[in-house]
Amino acid sequence: DYFVYDPNARLSIRLIYDQRQDESVQRRDQLSKLTQNEHGLSQKNTELKAMQQNLARHSGALDVQKQSLQDLSQNYNAMIRQYNQHGGVPASQQAAVQQSLAQLRQQQHVLDQQIASFNLQVNAYNQKVDELNRLDQGHNLAIDQFNQRFQPRLFDKGLFNGREIHIYEFESKEDLRLTLAHEFGHALGMKHHNDPKALMYPMLEEQDMQHFRLQSADIALFNARWNDELLKKSPNFNMCMKYNHST
Repeated sequence: DYFVYDPNARLSIRLIYDQRQDESVQRRDQLSKLTQNEHGLSQKNTELKAMQQNLARHSGALDVQKQSLQDLSQNYNAMIRQYNQHGGVPASQQAAVQQSLAQLRQQQHVLDQQIASFNLQVNAYNQKVDELNRLDQGHNLAIDQFNQRFQPRLFDKGLFNGREIHIYEFESKEDLRLTLAHEFGHALGMKHHNDPKALMYPMLEEQDMQHFRLQSADIALFNARWNDELLKKSPNFNMCMKYNHST
């Protein structure tokens, strides 16, 4: 919806797909993959934190059970020592003593099972930690490779050569709109400005791409262009907007 075809148009716009746009597409694809990987790592990290908190609660509960069993065992042993000091367990208490011993053994068995289950959970947690560390190392390696492959460099996003506008690279509809507007400025005879937020700034960096509005610097350039008869007689040629791919 930015273009209308007219064979008699005085100004042509050509979208040129060369290594600049190809590299931009590859860069965007790699960034998308890195973002997905980072999101996956974040989710796994959240899961590990939840597992860690659950293990901490489980460990605390086991400590309470261990202490309770230890107290019961000490009480049982103290009772047996006392009986032994008086000739052994009375016949009337033998059933109760056997029942206490059976309860202790049952509680010890339950505790052993819970400890075994806890250790399995700890092993599963450690395996996930190792997996996350491997994934994180792979992600960092991918970032390093990305930074080596797509190092910051200057290149022309667009160019007005005095007859037509060439567009060499854009990453989004908003990016294309701003680049076109910049080159239209040159087509109207406007030069570059040193305000980094202005449309006619030679670098696409600090402009508000999503909600761009002409800055006072752009309006001043436009007014100066049409108030200067010399500029009317000497159109600008080979004006371009540059772009610095940032990692």
